[in-house]
Order: sequence, then C-alpha cells, then structure tokens
Amino acid sequence: CKTTVIDIEDPLLDETGTPVGVGAGQHIFAAESCDEINAMEKRRGYPLKHWWWGTYFYDRDGKFTKAALRDGIPSGANHGRRDQANGCSGCLGHHWEQHDYFSHDGTVAAGGGGEAEHGEWLPDGWHRPGNGGSDGRWLQIFSD
Repeated sequence: CKTTVIDIEDPLLDETGTPVGVGAGQHIFAAESCDEINAMEKRRGYPLKHWWWGTYFYDRDGKFTKAALRDGIPSGANHGRRDQANGCSGCLGHHWEQHDYFSHDGTVAAGGGGEAEHGEWLPDGWHRPGNGGSDGRWLQIFSD
C-alpha cells in the first residue's frame, strides 16, 4: 500500500469525542485501500483524495494534490505556498499538516485545461473557533 505522512496537531477523536489513539506528531497513514481480495484495484484512501485536502483540478482527480504536497502550490498558480500558510518550512515533499486546506475562489484558470486552481491556502490555525473556523472533517454531520 502507498502511504503518506500527516503531522497531527490536534488528536483525532471519534464522534463521541473519545480519542482514537492518534495523538499529536507525525503519523503514517495508508493512502490506498489494502484490498486483499482484489489487490489490483488500488482504490485511493482518504489521504490521497483531492477533496480531503481541498486540492482540486476540475475533471482531473488528484493532479493538484501531488503538486501541492511536493511544491506547495497548484500548477501555474501565484497565490502563496502551502508551507508559507501553515508555517512549516520542512513539509514540502515530505508530509501534510493536519489542517492544510486550499480554499478555491471559484475562478477557473484560463487556457489551463479547465483547472480550478485560483484561491489561497488557509493560514495556520484557521480551524480554531477563536479564528472563526471549524475543521468539519472531524465532526459528525448526520445523526446515526
């Protein structure tokens, strides 16, 4: 299985608020499903999903996600880098920060094959309630 490293800032909790054993620090996560029945399937797990990190190319699943991890910027963009927004100079090409998120402004790049790449990386701490944010990826949306 492919893996990816994520630097966890806030411990992961289940829907009841109970820690699930993934505390602060760098952790390795499976980036693809490890399908023992059909090993050739190689479905992408959450850490490789473009929408998980807010990275998105219109009709080009995952292309921006690789560039964002490696270079910190979407291809052809000029609106800051991931490492500048999150304050982690050693993350490029190495790991994601837990709260890295690119917010698109809805503009589609001209002449770039339809890539929706305009926007900005949200700054460090964007998800904290005191900064007006909420990292909804860790919250239950629908009741059981």
